[in-house]
Amino acid sequence: MIQPKTISLLMTDNCNLKCSFCCRRNIAKSPQTITIAQAHKSMEWILDNCSEDVTVHFWGGEPTLAMDVMKDLLCSYPQIQFVANTNGIVVNDNKDILDFMIQHAYHFNLQLSISIAYDMKVFDDYFIRFEPLLKVIGQNRWCVNLVLLQLDKFVERIDKLYSFGIHQIVIDFPLHAKIDESYIEQATKVLLELCNKYKDKSPCLSGSGYNFGLYKLAINQSILEQDNKMYCGSGINRILIDYDGNLWGCDGMYELKHKSIGTLDNGFNDNINFFKDLSSNHGILCKDCINCEFEKNCIRPKCLVANELNSGSFYKIDKDWCKCNQALMNFIKQFQGKKYGHTRELQNIN
Repeated sequence: MIQPKTISLLMTDNCNLKCSFCCRRNIAKSPQTITIAQAHKSMEWILDNCSEDVTVHFWGGEPTLAMDVMKDLLCSYPQIQFVANTNGIVVNDNKDILDFMIQHAYHFNLQLSISIAYDMKVFDDYFIRFEPLLKVIGQNRWCVNLVLLQLDKFVERIDKLYSFGIHQIVIDFPLHAKIDESYIEQATKVLLELCNKYKDKSPCLSGSGYNFGLYKLAINQSILEQDNKMYCGSGINRILIDYDGNLWGCDGMYELKHKSIGTLDNGFNDNINFFKDLSSNHGILCKDCINCEFEKNCIRPKCLVANELNSGSFYKIDKDWCKCNQALMNFIKQFQGKKYGHTRELQNIN
């Protein structure tokens, strides 16, 4: 029986920004927003079909543009853990909304995404405009997600985030940006500097280790230790529900409109067998991994959508993905030695 642990609930295709590198920059010209009735129908399906510890992600677009639906669900389902990834504009500019989110912090986690693709001044401007929100994020132990390409004085800017009490930090690269090996090498050196600096000062960098995905690349896969190193879990551990009640393996599958795995009304269809086969038989997906140094300890599961978009097949590994993985694994080897397959046990060996 499939019991997903993570559900992405598509709230709206609307967004109040137009980032050139956004993976959803070419969404429909007539953006949709989920209705409250459809949202409740989705939540009832989740309660009946998902794991008891399921987490529901408000997905977009910019999910806070469907704030009436978000508020309704947060009030109606206090037993469910919710997460919203937001650019912060609506929340920062509306104290009532921010106060509402604070009231629901016991079952709600806000993730503020700051996009810094080409100009670090954008990062610095955030500290001025978003200071009230950043302080609240620190107080509630919420998360900041940095989407960036620029590394100039990056450690100093992380210092600024820590000054707000923010210890949950994720670093992403834009999906549609060109990331090469030389950049990965440069970025991992910056990360190593950051790890060394904060290893004894931050709850994220000591004790239990990386309880945040400090390093994320390409299609949003975390450096956190995975249950299945070869398969991302799409369609099994996590699914997306769209406005019309269709079920998809992930956001990328929804964008491709490929292999819908069912509907709220009729349950899972035969496409679910595709994901079951991948989950139970790693060899289907990893023929290209044979003889790779990191075959058994690959830090990021293989992304089906990246494979399809860049290699023309769900089963053919995206070579750029592998190059990034290898660079990350080399970084981890520097930082923790032979235990490099288990990032929760990081130790500085320099």
